[in-house]
Amino acid sequence: MQLHAKRSRELLEHSSSLILLLDADAIITEALSSAAERLLGYLRSELVGRSVFEFVFADDRAIAEAFFAQQVAAPDAIPPMKVRMVRKDGQPIHVEMASHNLLRNESVGAILLNVSDATAYAQLEQQLHTAKNDFDARLTERTHELSELTQKLQEETQARAHLEDALQRSQDDLWKLFRLSPFALVLCRADNGYTLNVNPAFTTLSGMACEDTLGKPIDALGIGLSAEHLRAVVSLPPEADTLKRLNFEADFHTKSGEVKNVALTLQPVQLAQELCILIFVQDLTAHKQAENLLKQSLTEKASVLADIYHQVSNDLQVVSSLLYLQSLKVHDAQAREIFRESQNRVKSLALLYEQLCHTPTSSKVNFAEYLHNLASVLAESYSTSAVIEVQPSNERLDLSIDSAVPAGLIVTELVTNSLKYAFPESWHSADALQKISIYTHQSSDGEITLTVRDNGIGLDHTQSIEAPKTLGLRLVKMLTEQLHGRLEALSEAGAIFHIRFRDKS
Repeated sequence: MQLHAKRSRELLEHSSSLILLLDADAIITEALSSAAERLLGYLRSELVGRSVFEFVFADDRAIAEAFFAQQVAAPDAIPPMKVRMVRKDGQPIHVEMASHNLLRNESVGAILLNVSDATAYAQLEQQLHTAKNDFDARLTERTHELSELTQKLQEETQARAHLEDALQRSQDDLWKLFRLSPFALVLCRADNGYTLNVNPAFTTLSGMACEDTLGKPIDALGIGLSAEHLRAVVSLPPEADTLKRLNFEADFHTKSGEVKNVALTLQPVQLAQELCILIFVQDLTAHKQAENLLKQSLTEKASVLADIYHQVSNDLQVVSSLLYLQSLKVHDAQAREIFRESQNRVKSLALLYEQLCHTPTSSKVNFAEYLHNLASVLAESYSTSAVIEVQPSNERLDLSIDSAVPAGLIVTELVTNSLKYAFPESWHSADALQKISIYTHQSSDGEITLTVRDNGIGLDHTQSIEAPKTLGLRLVKMLTEQLHGRLEALSEAGAIFHIRFRDKS
């Protein structure tokens, strides 16, 4: 901090400008730079305690006093001014004063006055005045010469009158179309962006009268354009089959202060010998407002939907808990198994709606992620040594809720069926590891294949998949039909089930 303060003091000390601190009465309380002697011939100690107006040229003192009074009243800085000051040797010097009101700043408590040498500027101003007088003299001389040329030009003008008349009629037709266009139009010069004309539709949109726009630079019209945009459209490479054109959206600040969303199209046009830019302005405010209202409505609906999903998930968790509590009072093993299967079905639905709570703005479920969570729940429910794996683990499959619910229940039934029947005590395998695998794949034409397989004892060939006897397989067949899908069952080194369907969305 001390190093920073020392550096700041050194910069002020060696400033090329005279930097003074004044109180509210214009008394110099401190001279911060060493430029006092170079500019005015005074030592810094000779300035402190004296009114700054003592050093101002007498004819400029009233101007300086008005400048200081304005600065005292202003909270910050005001535009600088040029005055003459008097050096110690009595010679006047042209200076520029810039100030900043820091009276209310606790660490400064003064007005900061920066006095810089403006002698070169004053000399230049004098040279310009001399040049103007010389120009006026030369202008008088040339006027006589021009009067002679005028006579010749009048003769040429008459010869071209008929051609100009035809051109004028053509331009009249063009300006009629310009004025009657329902789109807001602005015509400006391409080189400097000065406005040449606007049509009534633009005056209605902007609230500006036509005469208030003529000759104004394009960035003064409030339509978010600058000379940079004009240069950009002029520098576009011409295409063989299209016109050079620049399109973008901007904020349009009208005369009343209203901000409108507009679409702008910049089109270069050649008028006579001058390159101009024709600007089409289309009001998008109503469209943007409708879009924002739609977004707001969607956000509100997403919030309501998230609450509904959350409530459904909670309700299903309650049902699952009730089934579990009821099963504790059941002593029959077969009845307890029925309760556990029902509890797992409810849990599979609860998992689905819990996942939807985190993505309320989407109507899709990340089914691969859901399958990972479901596999963990089922493995925990049966406390099994079997490994339930979802492959491939990095493939994302998004399903609509209408497809995800029956597909999730199908996986629950098939995995439960494998955990119950695929690995009896008599089962043995070269792998020696009980495995249940779940595969998902979506082909390029959109068909989804859901596969559940195990490496257990395989299927009972006495049962037909078309007319299954167990409740679980009957549910699988019914849910496959709900998906408008196809069910295929194989027995190859275990049981394999393929369910092929298309997402209902």
